Amino acid sequence: MTLDERSTSVRLLTPSGAGGVAVIRLEGKRSGVILSTAFKPSRSAIDLTRLDPGTLVYGEFLDADEVVDDGIVCSRVDDLGCCVIDFSVHGGVRSVERLMILIQRLGAEFHRGGEAVVASTIEAAADAALCRARTRLAVRLIARQRAVLPVALKALADTLERDGVQGREELSRMLDRSRGVLSIFEGAKVGLFGPANAGKSTLMHRLVDSANSVVSDVTGTTRDWVSADGAIDGVPVRWIDTAGVRALEDGEDGASTDVDGLELEAVSRGLEQFRHCGVHLIVLDGSIAFPSGPMNFFSRYQSEWDVSRAVFVRNKSDLGARWGETQLVEQVAECGQPVRFVTVSGRTGSGISELRSAILEKLRSECESLEGAFFFTLAQIERFSAILSDGSDLEVVASLRNAAQLKHEIPLY
Repeated sequence: MTLDERSTSVRLLTPSGAGGVAVIRLEGKRSGVILSTAFKPSRSAIDLTRLDPGTLVYGEFLDADEVVDDGIVCSRVDDLGCCVIDFSVHGGVRSVERLMILIQRLGAEFHRGGEAVVASTIEAAADAALCRARTRLAVRLIARQRAVLPVALKALADTLERDGVQGREELSRMLDRSRGVLSIFEGAKVGLFGPANAGKSTLMHRLVDSANSVVSDVTGTTRDWVSADGAIDGVPVRWIDTAGVRALEDGEDGASTDVDGLELEAVSRGLEQFRHCGVHLIVLDGSIAFPSGPMNFFSRYQSEWDVSRAVFVRNKSDLGARWGETQLVEQVAECGQPVRFVTVSGRTGSGISELRSAILEKLRSECESLEGAFFFTLAQIERFSAILSDGSDLEVVASLRNAAQLKHEIPLY
């Protein structure tokens, strides 16, 4: 340990320079006193000098009466009984500099990364993930995992040593929950797929409040998949709009419909992107007669999506409905799963709130709760999935304990 146990230090954990989030660590005997001077919690009843480990507190950092920044504070106690407090704040260069100067003025000594205590693998992974976090929800959850995940892994190791079957079942459940919540940390893909001129591009514009593709009443205007980034209720989302699919045999009037090679390639590329999306939006035109449009689409492409991840969208409600939910459900009844159905208008915005809620339901369907411990990177999930599958009980126990305690010896990020 290179830090004097009796000193109080401050250091910047995230890389210097502008970024979305910066993490500052205050460490030592006087950490609580310095925090109570520099930080005003949004809930005034909190005693910052006796902050319970693992507690997240939101508030403002003050220099005298001037607000420097707002952010989240998380506290823990290290192996020597010293208080460790992490600040997660906005990554602006000037605000980070002012906070570092303020904390030093209040009595903390500045330490560069190489001079400070080396973080555990989970702490290092959390610091790296915080740099990539795109929403406040992700920041709060990742900051909490720095404190609660090591404790949970140690408890799992203890359980495995007592009862291998129970321990493996608990680890498997944690991995399942982690996969469900991973989209909150890493971002989720939501794909739009359906017949040409069903209004997919207009609908995506409405969902993300942007215009990344050309919108037209001419069938087949979108000739390749396009994407846009956004968020729903704190969950990062990448929207994928695919090229519209025309009937490849007969047109609406029974005449042959010619499809060129460029259009076929666009559809193929869109399907490849769509298959890897966490949520499948099947967008259909509700203003045309059923089954002429949707039936052609279903007959050729029904195998391309996962009904458990699908939300069926009857679009263009502003033009009136020519067919009902019952007719759609009958088309996919053989799947044996409930069909999620939403009626919207991409043009007017009607039904968009319900559609967003339906998407969130799908994204969070595998996650029982956002409380507790989770793996928060894909590397962590893949590593422990492989160990659980191929390793002995002793190997699983050793891996859990190492991940919770060792210093950078296992690359979990």
